[in-house]
Amino acid sequence: MVSIPVKWARRISEQLKRYQLSVKRLKDQDANEADTVILVADILSDLFGYDKRLNLTTEYAVRGRFVDIALVEDRKPFAFIEVKAVGTDLKEQHLRQVVDYAANHGVEWVILTNSNIWQVYKVIFGQPIESELVESFELLALNPRSKEDVARLYALSIDGFKRGVLKDQHKQKQIVNRFVIGGILRMPPALQLVRKELRKLDPTLKITEQDILQVLEKEVLKRELLEDPQAKVAQKVLQRLQRKKQRPNKAKQAVVQSDTDSEG
Repeated sequence: MVSIPVKWARRISEQLKRYQLSVKRLKDQDANEADTVILVADILSDLFGYDKRLNLTTEYAVRGRFVDIALVEDRKPFAFIEVKAVGTDLKEQHLRQVVDYAANHGVEWVILTNSNIWQVYKVIFGQPIESELVESFELLALNPRSKEDVARLYALSIDGFKRGVLKDQHKQKQIVNRFVIGGILRMPPALQLVRKELRKLDPTLKITEQDILQVLEKEVLKRELLEDPQAKVAQKVLQRLQRKKQRPNKAKQAVVQSDTDSEG
């Protein structure tokens, strides 16, 4: 868990209590979207520490339309927020709209909220543009005394953003999940290790890595880990990480080869 400055932990805990009452009141009134935007702006300011004059704007235009709220630093947006009325269910179409805005302006983060439910996504710039859920919570369900809940909120604060807490969470979520772990188990190093341990049980056995892979895919791993679209995403993550790992080795080999040529 990330280390949270005491002043921020105290601020978040105190303001969470206050705004849980405000959100509940808004829900009871079945408030409209305009009123919800005002409340969200107050939450961003008082709970998350954004300066309304310097860090928040409701006048950032994209394709002739204004983003509900843009978080800015030095006049440059780093997150777009799509706000829906407090009683509205957040849907895929709402997310697509704000992700499209973000993609057109190179903004990495989008937040979808109705003041109670908060969903934070990382925009993945590629073909096609995609988004990955990094954090999601229900404000009314959080406990102001829970260190874990306070830490979740701190990640969205201006201090948390500056410290890259959400980026770290995204990196961990990309790697530490069942799809990536399932992919690693089917890679040669893992298969070789399992084969080695099985051979210890009986050295006379003739076991191939393919034999182990078949058992894993047919009897050990759930079909979801093999067929779910996220399994393909995990495979891409593994391939990308492997390429990054190989780059230093190639650079080192190039240096060694250069030194060898110089000696020659």
